[in-house]
Amino acid sequence: MPTEAMAHVLIAYDGQPVRNGSMNVYQLGEALLAIGDLLNAGNRVLNGDRTVIDVTVRAEFKRGSFGVDFDVVQRTVEIGLAILPILPPSDIKSAGEIIKFLFEKGKGLVELLRSLKGKEPEKITATEKGTVRIEVRDSPNSKVTVLNYPTETVALYADLPARQAMERALRPLDASGMETFEVLDEQRKLQEVTAKETQYFRAPSPTELKERLNEDEFTGVYEVVSLSLFGGKGWRLSDSGGKKSIKVDIDDKEFLDQIAHHRHSFERGVVLKVRMHMTTVRKPDGSLDTKWRVVKVVDVIHFARPTQGLLLPPPVGSEPG
Repeated sequence: MPTEAMAHVLIAYDGQPVRNGSMNVYQLGEALLAIGDLLNAGNRVLNGDRTVIDVTVRAEFKRGSFGVDFDVVQRTVEIGLAILPILPPSDIKSAGEIIKFLFEKGKGLVELLRSLKGKEPEKITATEKGTVRIEVRDSPNSKVTVLNYPTETVALYADLPARQAMERALRPLDASGMETFEVLDEQRKLQEVTAKETQYFRAPSPTELKERLNEDEFTGVYEVVSLSLFGGKGWRLSDSGGKKSIKVDIDDKEFLDQIAHHRHSFERGVVLKVRMHMTTVRKPDGSLDTKWRVVKVVDVIHFARPTQGLLLPPPVGSEPG
C-alpha cells in the first residue's frame, strides 16, 4: 500500500520593497514555481521514481513581511514486487530530509554552493565514511580548501535542474532593495542567503557542462619548452624531446617564488620532475579536453654537457699516452 507523509517549510523574502508592502508579481510567481521545482528535483535525485511529492502553498500577505508556507506531501509509489524489490524504509529520504539536504546549515546544497563561491571543484572523492571530499581553490595559486559533505548533497549539486531551480528561487534578491531569503521549518531557521551572495548560486548553462572521464595524479619528468609571463599559467612542457608539448598550469607557489627571485635559470634542455595532476573531460560537443596541472615541482634538472677529453677513463695502472 502506498504511504503518505507531510513536511512544512517556510520561505521568507525581506527587503525594502517588502517592508513597503509591494513585491513584483512576476518575480514572486517565478520564485514560487522555482521552490516547487527545487523540492521535486530533490525528491527525484534522492528517491528516483519510488516517491512523488505535491507542493502546495499557504501564503500570508501582510504589510512589512512576506512569507510563503509550503506543505510538502510525499507519497510512495506502488510498484509490483516482481519489478521492484522491497527496500528498507531508511533507503527512502523523507520530505523533511529532502528539505534539510537542500537548505540545512553545514550540510545542505545552499551551504555547499556558498562554500564553493562559484568555483568548480578540482577533485571530488568518495570517503569510507560515506561522505564526499571536495577540493577547491579560491585562485590558481592559493592553497587547496577541503570540504566534506553528504553524498546526497553532492548529488543535488551535480543535478542541473536542481541548480537551475535554486537560482530562480533566489532571483527576487536581484531586485533593488531586496536583502534576504530565509528558510525555516516548524522549529528553527534552516538557512539565510543575502543579496550579496546570489552570485554563488548561478547554475551552469548546459553548454558549460562537462563529463569527467578520467582523473589521475602521478610523478613525471618533462622538458621545459616555454615559460609563462603570467606566473603559473600557461607553461608548455614536453616529454618527447619538444616534438609534442602540453599546456600546463603550475600551482607550486614555492617554485614560482623561487623563479621570481631568480633562483632558477631555464636554458635549453632544463627538465622538471613534477607531481602532475591530469583531468580528462568530454565537452558538450563530444570532443575530449585534457587539463594538466603541476601540483609540486620535485626537482629542476639542468642538462650536463659532456666535457672534452677521453670517452672512457684509462685502465687502472696505465699511463696516459
